[in-house]
Amino acid sequence: GMPDMASEEEAVDERMSGRQRIDAIKAKMEQLPEKERMVLRMKVFEDLSYEEIQERTGIGYLSLRVLLSNARRKVRAAIGKGWKRWRG
Repeated sequence: GMPDMASEEEAVDERMSGRQRIDAIKAKMEQLPEKERMVLRMKVFEDLSYEEIQERTGIGYLSLRVLLSNARRKVRAAIGKGWKRWRG
């Protein structure tokens, strides 16, 4: 049958190796505003929950959601759509 669009997009994204992707993420994170970078690092690299991040930073839940959403969107744009960890 016809190839669906999703698999085609994934194929494009696969051209970027894991190593390149990590480098792209780190480079992009360096450019983020300090608060966005801080909360994204806690969520993704330290795997903290929203509650744990709130306790550490004193940032309210809604503000935290916005910061993470903005940070993820910027990083996703830098690395392509294929990395599930940056969704949600």
